[in-house]
Amino acid sequence: MSDNNQRRARRVLAQRRPAPNRVQVRRRTRGPSTSWIRIDWAKASAVVAVVAALAGLLFTGISTFYGALVARDQLGQAREDARMRAEDQASKVTFWVEDRDLKRGHLLHVVNRSSDAITQVEVLIIANVWLLLPEEFGSGGDARYTFRLSGIGPCTEALFDFNHLYYRFGEDQQYQPMTTDWGARVQVRFIDRKAVVWNRDWDHLWTGKTAMPEPEDPVDVANDRSQPSMRPLDTCESN
Repeated sequence: MSDNNQRRARRVLAQRRPAPNRVQVRRRTRGPSTSWIRIDWAKASAVVAVVAALAGLLFTGISTFYGALVARDQLGQAREDARMRAEDQASKVTFWVEDRDLKRGHLLHVVNRSSDAITQVEVLIIANVWLLLPEEFGSGGDARYTFRLSGIGPCTEALFDFNHLYYRFGEDQQYQPMTTDWGARVQVRFIDRKAVVWNRDWDHLWTGKTAMPEPEDPVDVANDRSQPSMRPLDTCESN
């Protein structure tokens, strides 16, 4: 019994042992994945189309954004050019004060450097004045002078001599000339060649017929010369 079992075991081992002429089949090892071969090209084309459409929308959005920026800059430049053209003549109308000695007083120059006349000129001067009487030294007030001119010609300046401006603090006093330290507010109103009303003070230029300033502490004033003197300029700017 035991011999039969041993013979059976040897037979099984012999069958399992490869013979010299027996080729043992080797299992095939799996190579690199070739799943790409099985891509659904219809879906891939749809994905590519969607990506291309999104890229096109992005490019269009960027182009529109920068186009809007350029258009805004161009519009701003056009408005600035229009403003400069509108102010072309008005910007050449200025004023300044010649600070002379106390005996001669101050001289206000209202200058039109443009090649066209300005019309309906109104010049407002509000000067701070002081009482010159020794017993009341230190009292002050505002002297308001308004001059209305039919116009100032091209390349011309109007001269307002403060020696011809007078003031007094009461009816019981005599008029005295404007020989105070310069501390005046000046505003000039005029109409340009395009019938636009302009205003200018020391710092600003604007349009419209706005109210002229009023003195805070007015005094009685007088002017012995109704019109200023006119003088041609040495140089003139073309419009």
